[in-house]
Amino acid sequence: MKKAVVLATILSIIGLALAGCGGPSVIKIGVIAEITGSIPAVGTSCRNAATLAAEEINSSGGISVGAKKYKVELIIKDSAGKPEQAAAMAKELIDKDKVVAIVGPNSTSNAVPAGDEAEKSRVVLVTPWSTGPKTTLDAAGKPKKYVFRVCVTVSYEGEHLAKFARGNLGAGKAAVLFDNTADVLKTQAEDFKKSFTEAGGSVVTYESFKPGDSDFSAQLVTIKAAGADVLFLNAYYTEVPSLLKQVKGAGITAQVIGSDAWSTPDVIAQSGPDIEGSYVFNMYSPQSSDPGTQKFVKSYEAKYKSTPDDVAALSYDAVGLVKKGFEGSKSIDRQGLHDSLMKLRAFTGVTGKMRFPADSRDPLRGAVMLKVENGQFVLFVQLYAKATKEDVVDIVGEAVEYAKTNGKEKALAEFSNPKGLFNRGELYIFAYDFDGNVIAHGGNQAFIGQNLINMKDPNGVMVIQELIKQAKKGSGWLDYMWDNPQTGKVEPKVGYVMKVDDTWWLGSGIYVK
Repeated sequence: MKKAVVLATILSIIGLALAGCGGPSVIKIGVIAEITGSIPAVGTSCRNAATLAAEEINSSGGISVGAKKYKVELIIKDSAGKPEQAAAMAKELIDKDKVVAIVGPNSTSNAVPAGDEAEKSRVVLVTPWSTGPKTTLDAAGKPKKYVFRVCVTVSYEGEHLAKFARGNLGAGKAAVLFDNTADVLKTQAEDFKKSFTEAGGSVVTYESFKPGDSDFSAQLVTIKAAGADVLFLNAYYTEVPSLLKQVKGAGITAQVIGSDAWSTPDVIAQSGPDIEGSYVFNMYSPQSSDPGTQKFVKSYEAKYKSTPDDVAALSYDAVGLVKKGFEGSKSIDRQGLHDSLMKLRAFTGVTGKMRFPADSRDPLRGAVMLKVENGQFVLFVQLYAKATKEDVVDIVGEAVEYAKTNGKEKALAEFSNPKGLFNRGELYIFAYDFDGNVIAHGGNQAFIGQNLINMKDPNGVMVIQELIKQAKKGSGWLDYMWDNPQTGKVEPKVGYVMKVDDTWWLGSGIYVK
């Protein structure tokens, strides 16, 4: 009996020792969020979504790395919205808690110092919401190696807000009122001014304020006198209600537009009727029809009894990006994750598709413009990043699959719908039979029914005939010249086509410099 007990004890000790030799059984991920301080709604959304993502990963068995699955352990820290505390929390997570990755912080003022700590220690940090250029660039202006983001950059946002104001709203004169104490908001205002002017508009007044100011009458008198068509009000959500109240009180009738700094439903509740009709830039809409987005929205609402804002969705995607990185790694250590993410070129999250260029940690991705209607953010228009050749291949492949799944008649109608699934900024689907007859066209419906078999570009390229040759091979590319409706000029274009069956083919393309 004693021998049996001794043997059992020895075997138990050996078992524990072997388990210890197997390394960690969990993946530790740190989260730094602005849970208290000046933007608590941002921090709360980040914490909530990261927690939900981790719970879902664990309930599905964990993250698969090699032949093993690992559960996720989140360690959450509060930066209180303070840069020095954000840096201290990053250092604590790295040195004391031994995390292998960090999600957050969100504000650029917090993300930059935390990112510097992560870069120095060679630990991956993914910021959900920081759009500032210094977040992912070092002092020399070169890409950091360990700091990534899943949101757009401030320059993208300023540019697209300006294009929206000029193109969608038809504004000729713009006024800008911005918080000049936040570098990211200042840069955004500058980018808006530059892009609006380049698009043919005029910025008639450019005003600033400081957070905590209670009287904006001096700036508003100037703005009203300037007679602007649109007012870009660039401030964090905590300042927006007071600003909007005084804008309306001053009798300013210019259309108000805001940046993602307005991002929280709280701003609507606090602003009341003053915010109605405003347009806001964002990186996601809970009204998206995407199945992955809707699944996330329902899960978040079920857990937290509130609709997730863009910070929540981006934080969920930040955890998802870390998970994707580990799935492509051979180990669960810090360097393994980093090496895997450096090779990752595409990621699809609940906020949409992202492409990571080899020389950047900033994704090429889309965004949305929301409109405040009846006390809610309503999806108004989808914004798209500059398309790549990879995007062309993706949309053509999706279109062929759609046609095979839904039938030719339904597919042709969808491809020709200017607001359909396959009309994505500069990308659209064109479809032909093998005699050169246009049977669908998402860019110009006037082409439908025409035979373009003998269409020739300015360089003598028989465009449709050459595309048909590629389609007969199954798929292929062609360089040619084509009218660009955005510029009104004939420009170089590269097209990709794929055969659906022996009777028809389809394709898409992008303009190239």
